[in-house]
Amino acid sequence: MFVKDGYVADFKTGYLQIAHPEPLCEVIGGTDGPTGGKGYAPGRLVKVTYLSDGTCHIAAATSVSATSIGDATHIIAQSDDSLHRAIQSEQYNYMPTNVLKNTATVVPTEKTATMKMVALWKIVNQDDIKIIPVKHATISVVR
Repeated sequence: MFVKDGYVADFKTGYLQIAHPEPLCEVIGGTDGPTGGKGYAPGRLVKVTYLSDGTCHIAAATSVSATSIGDATHIIAQSDDSLHRAIQSEQYNYMPTNVLKNTATVVPTEKTATMKMVALWKIVNQDDIKIIPVKHATISVVR
C-alpha cells in the first residue's frame, strides 16, 4: 500500500456495514500512490459531496486526527485495481497501484466525462470508527 502519512480508518465492528458503489464520482486531491498516479488508498477518510444531478465528488476529509474523523462522511472501500477486474487484461496495464486514482483537479458542478465508479463505506456511527495512524518509519500502516 502506498500510504505514507496521516491516518487511515477501519471499523471496530462494522455491524451491517456494506460497501456501496457510486457510479459517477469525481476523485479530487488524493496524495497516496506511486509515482505516476496519485489518489486515495483504501481506508482513507473522505468527504463525499453530492451534486444536484445525482453525481458526486470525493475530497480529502479535513481535521482528521488520532482522536477525530473530522468532517469525513465515508471511507474508501476499494482501489481501482479491485473494482475493475472484469476488464480483459490483455487490453490494459495491470501493474497494481492499490489506490483510487484522482480524476480531476477542480470541483465539478455537474456530470463530467472523467467521473468513474467508486466503492465507499458510509460512516453511520462515528463511535464504530477505528482511526489508525500510519507509521512513518516504515511507510506502512500499524493495525
